[in-house]
Amino acid sequence: MAQQSAKTSSRGEQTRQQILDAALRVLAQQGYRALTHRAIAKEAGVSLSLTTYHFKDLEALLHDAFAYYKHSVLNEFEGRWEALYEEYLLPSLEQARRENDRTALVEMLAKYMTELIESDIAERSEGVAVEMTFHFDLHLEEEQRNFAYELCNRLFPRIHEFYRQMKTKDPETDANLLLDVAHFLRFRRLAVPEMLSREDVYLRLHRLLTTQLVSG
Repeated sequence: MAQQSAKTSSRGEQTRQQILDAALRVLAQQGYRALTHRAIAKEAGVSLSLTTYHFKDLEALLHDAFAYYKHSVLNEFEGRWEALYEEYLLPSLEQARRENDRTALVEMLAKYMTELIESDIAERSEGVAVEMTFHFDLHLEEEQRNFAYELCNRLFPRIHEFYRQMKTKDPETDANLLLDVAHFLRFRRLAVPEMLSREDVYLRLHRLLTTQLVSG
């Protein structure tokens, strides 16, 4: 009996997860206004009654979907940028200090950040689309819209510390500007790739970093 109950509970959790994943896919592909019980059930491949069984109403379903996404994306996204800081920014900082040459530093950072953006688009395009919704859809609740800023806030201290160590004129503004531009390039590269090539991404990052770290 206990084993049967555990199996039932496991199946129920799997179904619940299916529904949450489906809600995020609908959000990424069709936008916030398309989020209905019927659309989510169809995407999840489950009966409509199961969405109302696991979630008392659409608001509860969306709240749990956003919470699930927030937890997973923060860990993943923060990890990728943590790697940027640990593997590139810190070693590059030491190299720039030793060689007194920031040009090579700019080149390497622009290339790496371009690759980071490209891999993000290739490997998790739906996730980037969801983030776009958090940033730009005015129909979201305030808590959901604030999630977009939480992403940037989690990344800011590391990037700010890098600019502070590089002794730029305004480390805080430089860090915010780099994060804003990087996010914008990710979103535009996904939304209109024909208008923004990989080379365009690299050139814009290179220009920004040159202005901040060399010319500035």
